[in-house]
Amino acid sequence: MTHESHSVGPDYFDDGDRADAAAVAAGLVNALIPYGISLDGISLRQVCDECSALKDAYVISLGFLRLDDAREVTAKLKDHTNEFQRLHDTTANIQVGRQRPPSLPSLPNVAVVEAPSYSIRHLGRDGARPPFRPF
Repeated sequence: MTHESHSVGPDYFDDGDRADAAAVAAGLVNALIPYGISLDGISLRQVCDECSALKDAYVISLGFLRLDDAREVTAKLKDHTNEFQRLHDTTANIQVGRQRPPSLPSLPNVAVVEAPSYSIRHLGRDGARPPFRPF
């Protein structure tokens, strides 16, 4: 009886599921950074196949949050949600031919386009869109 000789390298032990989970966790952390939210206790945990019904190989654990930390995160998310809602409501009320609400600055060369959801397009002198510039 002959056995073929196979060799393996270090990549034999690489865990693609963990790499995918790490990418998702990093994306979550990066998405929260602009809002001033830091998840210092975030980690990846491998799911036990024998003791869990979860089909994922890994889960993201957000760690432990003290009550004060949870209150702070909640307040920041609510503030941003309220601001997004205010901006949505303001832009939804802009109609063709109406003046801009006094709370918004007047912008030169602004065309308001009526569509299923209203959008504003800033046009340059040649009619081309200038590069995006955040407020």
